[in-house]
Amino acid sequence: MKQGQTASKELAEFFKERWSIDETYSKSLAKLANKAGSNTEKGTSAQIFVVLRQSSEKLSNIHSHTVQRVQDLVKEVVKYNEDLHKKYKGVKDEESQTEEIVKSIQTTSGLAQKARETYSQRCQDLEKVRRDGASPKDVEKAEAKLRKAHDEYRSLVEKYNNIREEFEKRMTTSCMKFQSVEESHLAQMLQFVQTYINVLQSNHEAMGQVHRDLLSQYSQFSVEKLLDQFALSKHTGLEKPYVMVFEDAGSLGSAVSGQQSPEPADQSKSSAEDAGVGGGSSSGGVLAGGRSEREWSAPPSCNSGGGEGSQDGDGGERVTESLPPSPAKAPPARVTSAPTSPTAADDPSLARSVFRSSKCRVNLPLCAISLLLLVVFLDLVIDDCL
Repeated sequence: MKQGQTASKELAEFFKERWSIDETYSKSLAKLANKAGSNTEKGTSAQIFVVLRQSSEKLSNIHSHTVQRVQDLVKEVVKYNEDLHKKYKGVKDEESQTEEIVKSIQTTSGLAQKARETYSQRCQDLEKVRRDGASPKDVEKAEAKLRKAHDEYRSLVEKYNNIREEFEKRMTTSCMKFQSVEESHLAQMLQFVQTYINVLQSNHEAMGQVHRDLLSQYSQFSVEKLLDQFALSKHTGLEKPYVMVFEDAGSLGSAVSGQQSPEPADQSKSSAEDAGVGGGSSSGGVLAGGRSEREWSAPPSCNSGGGEGSQDGDGGERVTESLPPSPAKAPPARVTSAPTSPTAADDPSLARSVFRSSKCRVNLPLCAISLLLLVVFLDLVIDDCL
């Protein structure tokens, strides 16, 4: 019974050591999972570390769950040990009479053994006295001692036999009870071990499933698939960038003129007004060699000095500018803008030459150059981005 308490205590200590090992292992796996792929999150092998991290986290959770179950088992063993101590104490109180009879039979057995030795010695003394021819008085003394030893020995033997019968009865009852208690104890110990084995088996099955899942996920990996996943997660677009074609100043000017040209009805009306007011001096033509010609009226201060100039009837200066060949798709169109306040100081003739019929012709080369610079700037920005 005392060994039963010791065994249950050692079993609890064993389980404590085991869950301590599993707890350390679980924490180590969790730490490993946090470190896995921390420096390769943006690389092509990121998916590999994702799978490894997930498997490590699952294993950590499995061992953590095992720790919890073993801790619960330890609590049960400790509680059982306390109950076993109380149970053994109750059995000891109930079998106290058996303990007394055991001590009594042990004492009686010892006294009977001594009485037997004394009786044997008195027999030898009597025979010696008779052999030596001692006096009758000495013979009587020896015989008296022999009778006394005989009676004591006989009495102790009878007492021992009586105690032995009681001892057998009580000992049989006590041993049966002790056996029942021990059987219950062993059954409980086996139950604890069986629970522990079930925990380990469940743990190993869960770990095996994690390993099978890891193998299944690993078998789906390939160099091409990893590269495709990386490209899909980090792509900047699914289509190639469009091809940019360089456009000369004439093409850019035509595009701007097409965007800013008025409606057909308004344009025809404006052309009619220009024809009625300015005659043929404001019309444009095509120069030899494929170059287009533009004419506009500008104040003398706006003349850039390029080309030949001539005075019109209102005192302004007609400037003719030669441009590069225009594309065949879109012939150059006249660009007009809304009238603005005259910049000449109180000069009616200059105001009439600059603003004719509320339609002022735009300085087309300057607009084309500005758009060309804008295109170059955008091209540089796109190159930097790529």
